[in-house]
Amino acid sequence: MTKNLTYNGDLIYAASQTFYVALYADEGCTVRKSDVKALLYEKAATASVTFTSLEIGRAYYIAECDSTGAALENGAGSLADGTVFVADFGDGATSAQATVADGSRISVTFENKFYTMPSAFSVYGDLIITKKLLDKDGEALASTETFYAGIFSDASFTTLATDVDQNIVALSLAGNSEVSVEVNVSIGAGETMTLYVTETDADGNPVADDAAFGYTVTLDNTAVAMSETAMTANVVITNQENVTNSQSSEEETEIETEGSSEIEEEPESGTEAESETEVKAVQTGDETPLAGYLILLLLALNTLITTVIYRRRERE
Repeated sequence: MTKNLTYNGDLIYAASQTFYVALYADEGCTVRKSDVKALLYEKAATASVTFTSLEIGRAYYIAECDSTGAALENGAGSLADGTVFVADFGDGATSAQATVADGSRISVTFENKFYTMPSAFSVYGDLIITKKLLDKDGEALASTETFYAGIFSDASFTTLATDVDQNIVALSLAGNSEVSVEVNVSIGAGETMTLYVTETDADGNPVADDAAFGYTVTLDNTAVAMSETAMTANVVITNQENVTNSQSSEEETEIETEGSSEIEEEPESGTEAESETEVKAVQTGDETPLAGYLILLLLALNTLITTVIYRRRERE
């Protein structure tokens, strides 16, 4: 058996509260056929209990009761502060009936409807944080990076909020350029809560003014007010590639590229510098004397010329 606590159709959370249920043999819920079970709520909106070892084939009637087992008249009860609630098993019924079969398991869910907000209860609102990533030209930029948003209770971003289910929110783009995360916010009866949101690192330290972060951070709303009548709020954090850093990176790349392809200019033809360059080019990696090669070349050429002349005269 499960019971939800609701106010105007929304789940509400009890700081510390106990309710009771039991099984009865008759439709009027006057003859109790089970122990009284306690439904305990500690910062919760839902609680459950289980009844076991029931008689096969018997019809049981289920109702909310007080601690002594007396069913609530017309399903209506009240808290210590006088706040009234009504047990609703569906379509306005204040009890339910179930027949147990052999080896079966039956689940019954009902709710306590409150028509005024109890003083010791709270509602959960939704704070939706959206991260958008842009390149230096303002176009959507897909990324696998994970960014973080911190939720604070003060405008100077020094104290992380405690009335949220997470106050440092991981925003993982996972190959996309945009992601949204929903955070539950506990709002007390009659309370208006202001939360402050900014971009942080994984430890909750703000990074918006950190030049090393590499992105320009823009928030459409750094402060959001939430209450029973304003239970949803949105914050959009936009990161754009830092133009200065991007230009510096491109310039460095261009310089490296130019440096790797740079060729020393050749001196003008016919100059002494050209001769020196050619000699150096020939000598690079080879220290063999050139004079010997030149002498051999001249001797070979002389022999060839002599042979040609001798053979021509011989034929004549």
